[in-house]
Amino acid sequence: MEETSRLRKEVSELEKKRREVINRIMNIKPYVVGSLLKREVRCGKAGCRCKTGELHGPFWYLSQRIEGKTRYTYIPRGRVGVAREKVSEHQRLQEMKRKLRQLGKEEESLLEEIVMVQEEKWRKEEAGSDE
Repeated sequence: MEETSRLRKEVSELEKKRREVINRIMNIKPYVVGSLLKREVRCGKAGCRCKTGELHGPFWYLSQRIEGKTRYTYIPRGRVGVAREKVSEHQRLQEMKRKLRQLGKEEESLLEEIVMVQEEKWRKEEAGSDE
């Protein structure tokens, strides 16, 4: 019986962790799917400083896959922090979803173990009552 109690306690702990992750997912901040890219460029003018290696920029872009194609959206310098936070929020969401799936798998495994322990207990009880 102690094995079943231990397993049930572990299931309860996993359920608590899953509820915490679900609550965090439900309170997610606005996010943007994509990646931020920083580019520095040469302009091509003959006497420009970028000819000697001092490039123009940095210029920031949001890279996104839209309908199978990569699209780049310029992000003004003053909005880079906001864009970075929204991209990071999406990454956090993806990580929480992975964590939720992992906890679900662990919980399912423990429940299978509980069933096996119960079945073994019932077999022993049946074998004892047949005598």
